[in-house]
Amino acid sequence: MVNLFMFQFKKINNSILIKLMIILFIPSLGLTSKVEGLSGLNDNIQILPNGKYELTWQVHNTQEDRVDFLANDYVEIKDNKINFIHMPCHRGLDANQRHEFDYKISSDLSLLQVYGEDVGIWNNKYLKNDSGNFELSDITLIFDNESITNSDPENYELSTFSNYIREDKISLTISRNSNISKSTFKCLYEKIDFESATVNTANELNNGLSGIKKSNVFGNLYLPKNNKKKFPLVITAHPSMGFTQLDYFEWLTDLGVAVFDIQPYLSRGVEHQWFYSVSEETATIDAYKALDIMSKDNRIDKDKIILLGWSFGGIVANNAHQQFFIDKINPENDFQAFVSYYPFCSLVKENTLTSEKPLIILIGDEDRMCPFELCQDYINIVKKSSPDSKIYILEDSYHRFDFNLLPEKLNIGRAEKWTESYVKKVINENKRYNIGEAHTDIMGPNGWSYISQLNKNERNLILDPYREDENYIGYNQNTDKEARKILAKIISEL
Repeated sequence: MVNLFMFQFKKINNSILIKLMIILFIPSLGLTSKVEGLSGLNDNIQILPNGKYELTWQVHNTQEDRVDFLANDYVEIKDNKINFIHMPCHRGLDANQRHEFDYKISSDLSLLQVYGEDVGIWNNKYLKNDSGNFELSDITLIFDNESITNSDPENYELSTFSNYIREDKISLTISRNSNISKSTFKCLYEKIDFESATVNTANELNNGLSGIKKSNVFGNLYLPKNNKKKFPLVITAHPSMGFTQLDYFEWLTDLGVAVFDIQPYLSRGVEHQWFYSVSEETATIDAYKALDIMSKDNRIDKDKIILLGWSFGGIVANNAHQQFFIDKINPENDFQAFVSYYPFCSLVKENTLTSEKPLIILIGDEDRMCPFELCQDYINIVKKSSPDSKIYILEDSYHRFDFNLLPEKLNIGRAEKWTESYVKKVINENKRYNIGEAHTDIMGPNGWSYISQLNKNERNLILDPYREDENYIGYNQNTDKEARKILAKIISEL
């Protein structure tokens, strides 16, 4: 007799709702019945005895002779079931795909087959091959006696490979691990498509969205596990590296809020960027279109939605707070707060209007990529329209102070570095522009978008005088905790 377990997930692809059903076949024979056979390694060995295991996914790039970590999951084998306990977020192979694999155990318990259809790795999923198609591939991993790499009952381990794109291979190692995290978070999301628009600069928005190119984009919705009828929502806008720091999804949902992570880059075929092919103004449109879409979702409390962005995404939060963008995009709903981690703050006119809702800026005092002095000046202007807006200048902290994969201090090499003397000079000279006014001044509103329209030589002529070989970013655990306390308080007061 075979037990059949079915899990249903909803996926939206090209506006067509597809119900994906995962079938997990596990014999009703007791999985404990052959544990004693471990030491003998006989032909009928039970491949996965009862216990807790870590699943480690890797990709093997044969051309570059390199092995890259993709993801790890934590499962428990108990009472004839394979149960996922914890699925952390990873860039390499997202949890939705891994959770949708079929896991089939043979009737004699001696063989395990893991099968995934149309599997995409981060670096291939959104990059097209020579034929113009996305790099997706089926994966079949088979575990049998030959897969056992360690037969010690306490450290039992299996490993096997599957062919992937071209000459690459994917491996899955299943290792006994009783020290599994107490977290039961599973990085599963619902992909939601919506319509937005694409512009290169704020100047293109002077006449609103009429006549602007429409774009089909998407975001990923993460929901808390509790049974509240309506959740507060944080809409997130990623930094220039193209993805939101992954631990935030677990942290925010643990606070009881939903997260909608917009994808302005990947929606338009871009993975990461420095000069903009996807502008901050475009991402601002995405943020407001996402607000209107999610405000109609009956799982979301539309009166408790905030916008949270980092670096590039922090500029998006600043933009969305400005009345110029609110008027031009003309959303149906309002953000209740705007939280901006280490944005580049432009020198705008003293009479610049904003939403009445608060803008909160969190920035390090050692950040010379996005100097705090500019943001202090900016907040002084913003407070005229938004008196509850505030800046937190965090001590001994560089750009990306909350990115826990970084060391405490990392020199990223030659890049734009705005010195204290230069920043004070431009502030004192009061060189300011109206939002939507075309210019080629990096310090003016949306300056990076305008400079991105220039050719390389033109950009270098403007930026080379301000480039230095030492430019630091780095993680600061204490600052990260301090900033998250501030963010958690904002969310609790919605």
